[in-house]
Amino acid sequence: MKVVSLTNDIRDNAHFVTIGCVSDEFLGEPEVLESQEITEWKWFDLDRLPSPIYFITEKVIKNYKEKTIYRNESKSL
Repeated sequence: MKVVSLTNDIRDNAHFVTIGCVSDEFLGEPEVLESQEITEWKWFDLDRLPSPIYFITEKVIKNYKEKTIYRNESKSL
């Protein structure tokens, strides 16, 4: 596994520091362990992602595609 993204976001009264990782050696199927937060896991091609997408996930993917590790675009709403 390797780190491909770090983001730092402040929204309203929440502060998110997110570390995005990629692994080329995943085996098995993803499993929902927080059913109150997540209903299901699915695999998607990076160029055919569903919309809308969680804003932090979008930043992690953008960093990965642009080979940029850190993105700080915080804003209070």
